[in-house]
Amino acid sequence: MIRDSKPVLAHTLNEIGFYSTLLADTETKSELLNWCYSLLMRTKQTGIDEGGVNAGYAVLDSPFITDIEDLSNIKPVFKGLN
Repeated sequence: MIRDSKPVLAHTLNEIGFYSTLLADTETKSELLNWCYSLLMRTKQTGIDEGGVNAGYAVLDSPFITDIEDLSNIKPVFKGLN
């Protein structure tokens, strides 16, 4: 995580929120539109139950989405977390 422009080494949790639209006809119970437009990912330290990004307890993040089956060659940026 980056805090005050400095990297912080910590155990973290990620939360992903999806921005989507669902439009349905309640009379026919048919789905007219169901689309996920974007997503937001926030990361905060493990054990923090406080609020989110605006409260200063979480940071916005960018997910790495892949369909690679073998992730064994992907190395972490920071080493040394126990």
